[in-house]
Amino acid sequence: KKGRYNNGDKQRTQGVELHTSYDLTIDLTLSANYTYTESRLKKVNASWTRTPQIPNSKANLDLIYRSGNLVASTHVYYAGSRLRWAGDVEMKEYIRLDISARIHFTRAFAAYTRIENLLDEDITEGLGYEQPGVYAIAGIDYKFL
Repeated sequence: KKGRYNNGDKQRTQGVELHTSYDLTIDLTLSANYTYTESRLKKVNASWTRTPQIPNSKANLDLIYRSGNLVASTHVYYAGSRLRWAGDVEMKEYIRLDISARIHFTRAFAAYTRIENLLDEDITEGLGYEQPGVYAIAGIDYKFL
């Protein structure tokens, strides 16, 4: 089947978002959020159906360590099941684990790295766009002050 988005004539979306953050120590912060979304789509002369690509439940959990010029974090992202872009197949829920670190050598110069999808989850987002599995990114930043 050729890819195309599943648009509608009307859409209704409502939900709730919760967020909390707590400093475990001076250097260590734990934060979490949860979003519940109820989204429906209606085409002309059709009944309301679940909106594609929007999971009912999404959540994030972050553990952030800051000490001197170093910031390191662990990020857990959860996306509940959702209809794929064509609105015809229920995609499975997944949990993605990312880790990152950044060190500032000066006010203007920093180096960073992150590893995403550390658990190598099979994730498809958008119009059939598959995620690459486990991958790493590293780089340097320089700000002209």
